[in-house]
Amino acid sequence: TALKSQGRGGGVEGSFKWLSDTANSNSDLQEATWYCDGSLLHGSCKPYRATGFGVVVVSRIGGLLGYGFGTPPSRIATAAAAELWAIDFVISSTPFPPKIKTDCMSVIVAAKAGTASATDGSRHLARIWRAIADSIDEDISTLVQRGCLTWIPAHLPYAAVGERKLPCGAR
Repeated sequence: TALKSQGRGGGVEGSFKWLSDTANSNSDLQEATWYCDGSLLHGSCKPYRATGFGVVVVSRIGGLLGYGFGTPPSRIATAAAAELWAIDFVISSTPFPPKIKTDCMSVIVAAKAGTASATDGSRHLARIWRAIADSIDEDISTLVQRGCLTWIPAHLPYAAVGERKLPCGAR
C-alpha cells in the first residue's frame, strides 16, 4: 500500500511507496547514498500533465538497500519541482541529511545560492525549499558545502557509463 506523507499544513500531500523498503536493511542509512529523480509526462498538454519521483538507496559499498516511487501533490507541475519534492521526501525521512545525488543542476545551483535566495517569493520552487530549510534548520547552502547534495550526470548514452566525469573529477 502507498504511504501518504503528511503535509506541513496537516493535509495529505502526495504519496510514496517503497518497492523494497530500507527499513528491512541492516545497513547504516546515514552512510548510504540516496539517488532522487523527478519526472514529468505530457508536459506540453496541461490537462494531462503528470509528475512523479523515484528514490533509490545504495549502501556505502554499493549494495541496493531500497527503492520506491511517489506522486507529489498536483501543484508540483514540472520535472524540477518533482525532483526537489523527492529531495524533500528524503530529507524529511531521515534524522540528518544523508548523501543525496540528483541530476537536476538547477537544484544544485539554487541550493548553493542559499535559503534567502531559494525561498524568495519570486522563485517557483520557494515553498519546497522553505520546507527543506525548515527540516535541516540551517541554510540550504550547507547541503552542497558538506557534500550532502551533489550532481550526477544522467540521460547519457550507454557508452558514457564509467567514462563521464563528475564535477569532482571521479568517473
